[in-house]
Amino acid sequence: MDPKAVIFDLDMTLVDSSRVEADRKAGNWERVFRRLGEVQTFPSTAGPAAETIPAALRARGKKVAVVTSSLRGYATKVLERFAIEHDVLVAYQDTEAHKPSPEPFNYAIQQLGVAPGECLCVGDDPGDSQAAYHARIPSVGALWGFASNLADPKLRDFWKSSPERAIMHPGVLLHPKLLGGCRYIGEADLDGLLCHQQDGFRLYWDDSTTGDRCECLGRYFSGSDPRSFGSRWSQRILAAKENHEVGLAFAPAIARFLNSYPWKPDVIVPVPPKPGLASRFGPLLGALEPMLATPASSVLDGLTCLAEIPDYKILNYTTREHAIQGTIGTNRDWAGRKVALLDDVLTSGSSARECARVLRQAGAAEVRIVALGFAQDVFFRKECPRCGRSMKRRVRGRDGAPFWGCSGYRSRDCDKTVPWDPKDPL
Repeated sequence: MDPKAVIFDLDMTLVDSSRVEADRKAGNWERVFRRLGEVQTFPSTAGPAAETIPAALRARGKKVAVVTSSLRGYATKVLERFAIEHDVLVAYQDTEAHKPSPEPFNYAIQQLGVAPGECLCVGDDPGDSQAAYHARIPSVGALWGFASNLADPKLRDFWKSSPERAIMHPGVLLHPKLLGGCRYIGEADLDGLLCHQQDGFRLYWDDSTTGDRCECLGRYFSGSDPRSFGSRWSQRILAAKENHEVGLAFAPAIARFLNSYPWKPDVIVPVPPKPGLASRFGPLLGALEPMLATPASSVLDGLTCLAEIPDYKILNYTTREHAIQGTIGTNRDWAGRKVALLDDVLTSGSSARECARVLRQAGAAEVRIVALGFAQDVFFRKECPRCGRSMKRRVRGRDGAPFWGCSGYRSRDCDKTVPWDPKDPL
């Protein structure tokens, strides 16, 4: 992964401007300029500091752009103060639309003279990932601004709009082969790709309300997201819901994660199925146990769903949080046990939180939620012109050509199709 150019966000990527963030977001620029001295660099914990990376890239013959939604006067002063080298600066005044619109990135690559696929975008904000997606630029997430606060709600938002790669140390950008292996462990494992075990090889955060650590091994794209078509990880998660044997494919990725993770569970417990149904995790857990370097038992029926909640998936997140309470139970004593709670997809996280609460109430010393995928925000949605449902990317059987098909096709309510536009995001 050796780009010709790299596009950097400025605030909370190249510099730590957290102290003036509220004023920046409010547009109180007069106050921001008075407080410029409070903008600092990030501490260098391993390798070169973030603000030195652009100069190092330029020394290697790469072009560098800084794209920011802040005012040009502010950006210029910050770049000068920390001697941050760059070839192009795109600031708030330079484009009519701003991130998450791709317009600032499109303008930057035009000024740099490179194609979208020849550069990378590096940023800490969901808007960076979304803008890069629409501009068709590979994205790298900057995690170093979150290093000291895993309960920061912005970290969870970051993962909801996950970049294609995420790194904790900015110096990784200077090593193309290393950067190429900075993938999410589940997705890499299923595709047979190299994956370096570093902070960004999974999606993680501490729940700000319960303190539960959440660890997700990959991204999950819903069927209405065009990215789901090319995501074998998402497709496999969906398939495992119908055929539990398909879940066997997840065992190696979970084992690699747990074997490399400093925290070791005593027991692995899956979220329970709805009443009367078999757990989809049965085959998976049977294959997982012998793969673990540190022994951990698995208890398939450790939790029980006491009552099914009608239309749970379409409830808003607040309603889910209240509805799920009291619907999960256990008849086991978990005293002193460290439990890895296994789930397939975290969306709102309400079910997993209730399971964790029940386990702790039954004596568990610690519970960590390990999910196969974290549901991603949809960056692009094609609406059916006939019925208004989301359309899904499909492939014509006779020649493999892509097209859009209404999601109502399976129920035969609507079979509307729309030709594929090469300009549509993938």
